[in-house]
Amino acid sequence: MITLASLIDLAGVDLGTYKIHCAVDDNRGTWRPLDAYFAGTFDWGQSRQKNENFNRDTVVSLINLSKSQKWLFVGVYEVGNHEWDATNNWYLYE
Repeated sequence: MITLASLIDLAGVDLGTYKIHCAVDDNRGTWRPLDAYFAGTFDWGQSRQKNENFNRDTVVSLINLSKSQKWLFVGVYEVGNHEWDATNNWYLYE
């Protein structure tokens, strides 16, 4: 099996500037990335993080398909500024 990291390495991309974000359902059932993707709200939800998860220049986003070994490639995002939103208790990323 070829891994995503292997493909990126074959392309000559330095992973030091990238983060691979593997979006999965949260334990509370409040964030379902695949549902958000089809509803058109995935970008909105991904930009809100409880931790400083996107401390790289670029994020490659994948969504897990039904707790399987299969992943949906969502996109590549350039990370802009971020700030702490104390009202909602999350970091908001551009």
